[in-house]
Amino acid sequence: MARVYRTFAYRLCGNTEFWSETFILSLRIMKNILFAFVVVLLDAMGCGSRHNCPEEEVRVNLTSLSFDYEGGQQVLDITSNTSWTISGTASWCHLSTTSGTNNQSVIVTVAANQESRSRICVLTIISTDGTASEAVTVTQSVNSNLIAGTKWESVSSYSDGSRWIVSLSFTSTDATLLLTEEDGLTSQTTRLNYTYRYTNGLVVLTPKETGNAVLEGRIENNMKMTLVNTSNGSEIAVLYKQ
Repeated sequence: MARVYRTFAYRLCGNTEFWSETFILSLRIMKNILFAFVVVLLDAMGCGSRHNCPEEEVRVNLTSLSFDYEGGQQVLDITSNTSWTISGTASWCHLSTTSGTNNQSVIVTVAANQESRSRICVLTIISTDGTASEAVTVTQSVNSNLIAGTKWESVSSYSDGSRWIVSLSFTSTDATLLLTEEDGLTSQTTRLNYTYRYTNGLVVLTPKETGNAVLEGRIENNMKMTLVNTSNGSEIAVLYKQ
């Protein structure tokens, strides 16, 4: 292009030296301006160095969600300027979505608690690059009357034909323990009455009659109860839900 310009300048005014140097200098200036413009444009599009970019943020409106044993739904509001994911869910705790971008509401659904203990899980919301995160604790209480109306029983049979039957039944406030001994011909039953307190898989039975020991029933999987005499730690029986 410079050679063409020299020829044009020579034909125009007979002096190529001044005009060619001026033209080349102009090209260099234009090149530098164009380069600077491209750098600024790329810097704006890609935030340039990281210190020019806004930091990724993830915030939630609640850091804990509490549900009663019946379960239900609550809304978790996420405020963010980037993409994020959620981890830490449980089989009984479902989310309307586990990923999203920017601000979004997530519906947290908790199923009814049929277990013999309270439940907990921790949801972690984390940004794409992992620099921002929030934790939300989800808890669910146990049904304090989960064993009300239930009956538990253990039957032990012996080679001589006798049987030892332990039966424990619950109302909403009281418990009745029946100890029955059968020898094949006759049977004899002893009845013991208790009040009870039930918390997270443990039943504490307080006797209504004086002279009887406090008993504990440790429940597993809402089907099996190990009944223990607290005064000496001895196991009375292993009962199964009927």
